[in-house]
Amino acid sequence: MIDAQTLRAPDGTPMPPGLDVRHVESGQRTIVGYDGLTFVDGLVQNNHLEISGGGRDCAVEFAYRRPDDGTLPRIGPLTCGPR
Repeated sequence: MIDAQTLRAPDGTPMPPGLDVRHVESGQRTIVGYDGLTFVDGLVQNNHLEISGGGRDCAVEFAYRRPDDGTLPRIGPLTCGPR
């Protein structure tokens, strides 16, 4: 299952595109897209993302529940904080 998160910097602005994102629980890697939109595969009940690149090094954590109707949920915005 791939789900979308909107990642934000501590000041509330969208994370810039191209940053590296690692889903800690699955080890899957992806990148931040435009407007902070990020697609992550393999979400579990409690998730941690580590974001790095472009002089940034931060993390977010969030809970997840798969929608009963099978739709692609949009999670967030999630604000990146210190690791």
